[in-house]
Amino acid sequence: MVRLRCTLILSLAIASGCASRPRDTTLEIVNDVCEPTAVIPAADASDAQLASVDEALAMWAALGFDQLERGDAAAGEQTVSIVFQDAADMFHGLYDDEHGVVYVNQRLTDDHQRAVTLAHELGHSLGLLHVDPAARVSVMNPANLVVEPNAGDADQLVALWGACGD
Repeated sequence: MVRLRCTLILSLAIASGCASRPRDTTLEIVNDVCEPTAVIPAADASDAQLASVDEALAMWAALGFDQLERGDAAAGEQTVSIVFQDAADMFHGLYDDEHGVVYVNQRLTDDHQRAVTLAHELGHSLGLLHVDPAARVSVMNPANLVVEPNAGDADQLVALWGACGD
């Protein structure tokens, strides 16, 4: 069922990219960066995949956004689930904002690239949209496998949510 859902979502992503209508720029499920968020990897995630989840969380924490933590959901806590599945090589990851689920292509075997992909998709779960590489270098650049979250991304989160603790 999950494989079918991921295939359907990826097919819709392809179709929407080719359509002449405007793209959906509204994220339905967005987690407040200042509130605790449980990042919940699928039970069948490998040790390498779990290490990439931890690396992605550390990337955001290094910028002061440490409310994302791997673990189980506590009552009232925001959540985002992580699922690793096969997809076409051109797809690295996808944030399903209708269900609060990050899908990552399990064919992506480079640990750092997988962590950057996770950081990118977690950025969507926090409300960040894609950033044109011509505008600035960002973890949110489409198809990014190299650029980690940086000060510009942190500034975007502060612009969206305000400074945490204020």
